[in-house]
Amino acid sequence: MADNGPVLEMTREEFEELVAEALDRIPPELTRLMDNVAVFVEDEPPADDPELLGLYEGTPLTDRGEWYAGVLPDRITIYRWPTLRMCETREDVVAETEGFVVVGTAVSGVESLAAAATTQPDLVLMDVNLPGIDGIEATRRLRSSGERPIVLLLSTYDESDVDYASAGAAGYITKAAFGPDRLAEAWAAANHHPGSGEDRETP
Repeated sequence: MADNGPVLEMTREEFEELVAEALDRIPPELTRLMDNVAVFVEDEPPADDPELLGLYEGTPLTDRGEWYAGVLPDRITIYRWPTLRMCETREDVVAETEGFVVVGTAVSGVESLAAAATTQPDLVLMDVNLPGIDGIEATRRLRSSGERPIVLLLSTYDESDVDYASAGAAGYITKAAFGPDRLAEAWAAANHHPGSGEDRETP
């Protein structure tokens, strides 16, 4: 783990208060989609991913059918120490837990198309390597219907190895470089792309 200087000092109670503050800022139209979801704070993530900031565990909206009743809430876990290690101020902590909200997940190209149709996201983070139709083809199909959603492709390949533009993706980020700052940069660039026709608000 790289040494990023002194870790921001904050008690668990203070951290939980800031997380609650950030969640309160989520627009109502998005909080309505957080049905049967509980948010937890834990100190450290699993040992095999020590810099993980958060984790969603549960059943995505797109997978919930008539059988979905009387089940335990989905779980969103926010990890305190990795967040504090990358933050310099209390405001940074709030920023790290607001702005982008996960409204759906998918594990295949076909599922990504169904999830996008159901949740109508502003932004899709698409893995290039997906079973069935890959992320490139799924992006092409998503983008064939118009301006929305913006799609950013992710993989371990070098950017020069992925022809993301021809599929209609707004950008490409290697998984090694992916993080809050890089995501914000890519989102801002996509919203000011000459072909977008308008400026878009960050969700």
